[in-house]
Amino acid sequence: MGIKRKGIFIGLFAALLCGLALLLLFVPTGGVKTASAAGTPKYNIYFDYKYYSGTLVGTSKPTPRLVTEKTNVLKSDAHPYKYGNKCEVEFEIYGSYYDDTTGTLAQGGTIKSREVTIVAISEYDGNFFTIKDASGNVVAKNTISHVGQHQKIEATLSDGMYYVEFKGETDWEQESPIRTVQRIVQIICTFSFKIDYHVHSYTSTVTKPTCTTEGYTTHRCSCGDSYTDNRTSALGHSYSATTTPPTCTSGGYTTNKCTRCGHTYTSNQSEALGHSYDSTTTPPTCTKDGYTTHVCSRCKTTYVDNRITAYGHSYTVETSVTCTGEKFVYTCSRCQYSYTETTNENGSGHSFTTKTTAATCTEDGYTVYTCSKCGYSYQDTVARALGHNYTASVVSATCTANGYTLYTCSRCSHEYRSGITQATGHNYVERTFPATCTEGSYTLHECSRCGDNYRDNVSQPLGHNFNSTEVPPTCTEGGKTVKKCQVCDYEISESDGSLPAGHDYTSTIIRTATCTGEGLRKSVCDTCGYSYEVTIKALGHSYEITDVQSANGITKRTYTCSVCGDQYTQELGDQYEEVANYVEYLFEQYRPYMVWVFIATAGVWSIAIGVAIIIARKNEDKEKAKKMLVNYIIGIVVIFAILVACPFLVRGIATLVT
Repeated sequence: MGIKRKGIFIGLFAALLCGLALLLLFVPTGGVKTASAAGTPKYNIYFDYKYYSGTLVGTSKPTPRLVTEKTNVLKSDAHPYKYGNKCEVEFEIYGSYYDDTTGTLAQGGTIKSREVTIVAISEYDGNFFTIKDASGNVVAKNTISHVGQHQKIEATLSDGMYYVEFKGETDWEQESPIRTVQRIVQIICTFSFKIDYHVHSYTSTVTKPTCTTEGYTTHRCSCGDSYTDNRTSALGHSYSATTTPPTCTSGGYTTNKCTRCGHTYTSNQSEALGHSYDSTTTPPTCTKDGYTTHVCSRCKTTYVDNRITAYGHSYTVETSVTCTGEKFVYTCSRCQYSYTETTNENGSGHSFTTKTTAATCTEDGYTVYTCSKCGYSYQDTVARALGHNYTASVVSATCTANGYTLYTCSRCSHEYRSGITQATGHNYVERTFPATCTEGSYTLHECSRCGDNYRDNVSQPLGHNFNSTEVPPTCTEGGKTVKKCQVCDYEISESDGSLPAGHDYTSTIIRTATCTGEGLRKSVCDTCGYSYEVTIKALGHSYEITDVQSANGITKRTYTCSVCGDQYTQELGDQYEEVANYVEYLFEQYRPYMVWVFIATAGVWSIAIGVAIIIARKNEDKEKAKKMLVNYIIGIVVIFAILVACPFLVRGIATLVT
């Protein structure tokens, strides 16, 4: 509540300051303001002067310095105010120009009127003031003839720079031990202003705000005068984030880019992940070096090390005799690579077999001699080609194909044609077919020689002549209307929208289920006779304890099925050992992970309590934040106690169950 009250007081104080600022800004100061008459505006410039003298600048009145006893005459150059006169001039604008605004004209200011009234007041008679143009020429002049009264100059001026000059004199007396000294002090004050009767015609240009610069409207006149208004605050950046995840060699980061101006910056920098290598060893062979290949599982970067020099071949030699010489086969005992060397000495000689290929019509005949031991072969005994032996057969012309004489070789079946005769053309016979329900009548023209045909004089089909029959719904089908053509017996059916009646079953137990055997139920539809069978699951035994015996610390129970009488016995000691051993096995399997379970659970609890504490502090509820901290410590202790006691609790439950 203290912070809220403080905020209210600050807000009220700020509103009060804004009100005072607006009041000072819009409430004019100075003398009485008089509005100008309609038409050309007039400026009434009130001119008042006051002077300050000597080294006592800032005082409201001059303070003469007393003459000491050693000074008989007060010299003029000893006057403390001769060189220290200072004049302050105020010209106030009264009247308006278009919008009835008033204010104070600053030194060198511009007046938007050619009719100007300048008013002055002085404490002494005989002072005067003039208006001069930029060349120093006097445009208008007036003398102040009455002390304390306003004197004015009314002038119509053209555009240009002008100067108002006020000249006045004042004197003062000082009584000294020797004589009275009077000094005349001349005061000259000058004020400049500019007449500019030009009426501005502004062209407005809107500069829209950007992310970093404010917006505004610039009004510019052809004369060069300009001003700005309608300022709006800068928009500020509107960032969209793109996350670049870290890789093995470079860190991750988030790129924040302004959707308006494209300005970017990065955040959420993270370290590079580093390589995670999987190693594969390639052992050396006879011809290739061995090495270990390391491949990063993330980026597939690879490098090789642990190189082992190739072993080299270890040959064994096998010697054999060929037809033309000796053969030496060298085989590596490690990689089975082999090569052969032969000599032309001590050969066993070839053992040839022959194969004769007879001559054909177009190819020569020959005999091939092949060694049965080494496969070497050569060819000789060439017989010339036989040439073709043609027989002629005549192929008669058909309706569409030409006739010819075909000559065929009796040995190789090669053939060629000659004696071409022209095709005979079709010999069509007409038959007329009457119209049916689905086909119109037509005339069939069919060739008597080859069977080719075509149709003409085709008419429309007669169409079906249906007779409708209503068929009521059955167990599996809805009701329908069957339409049958009385001419051709074509039949179609249309649903009448009714649903199937469905089966009306009567169920019969064919075989009753037992504790261990399945039963069987048959259902028959009383309407259509459709039937199906369903298997009934076995009931299973319903055991009850019928006998308990204890001896030597071991309890034996007898269980009997109340339905079929089946029995079995159980020793509780054995069962306890099995359960206890299994629980002990599970505990040993999961015990290494208990630390990680504790860290994960404590982490979640820490996040939850941390959020609650932040909310409490934001709401300035310090007592609740302290309670949250105590609850956090208690929660950590409880989590640790549960994880430690859990295995023992499971063992106890197992003991009670058994």
